[in-house]
Amino acid sequence: MRDILIGDEQYSYLSGDCKKRLEQIRDVAKQSGITGNIITPLSSRKYAIYPWLGTRQLSALFFALEQKGIKCSVQPGGFIPVYLEADFDNSFGVLEQAISEIYSSEVDKHTFKL
Repeated sequence: MRDILIGDEQYSYLSGDCKKRLEQIRDVAKQSGITGNIITPLSSRKYAIYPWLGTRQLSALFFALEQKGIKCSVQPGGFIPVYLEADFDNSFGVLEQAISEIYSSEVDKHTFKL
């Protein structure tokens, strides 16, 4: 999905209205910064996390963040989850570091505590 949003490929099978809508979505994605940054601030304590992962990986990231004490909710994009929303009263950098640590560590699904 990210590749489609950052690309400029025109898909011949799309109708004219769909092509216009795709361009609008590409513009919004680029202006919002979600294609270049995993974390997008929404307010002073809320962040959208767009990790560009599949459903299972997004769920694993959700649980790993929860285990680090970062309260998140899964945000749908239609019928499937698209991003996480973190309610976090610490800095952007701390959240970024937590995600970086999760990405670089071996996750053991048996150590998750709910």
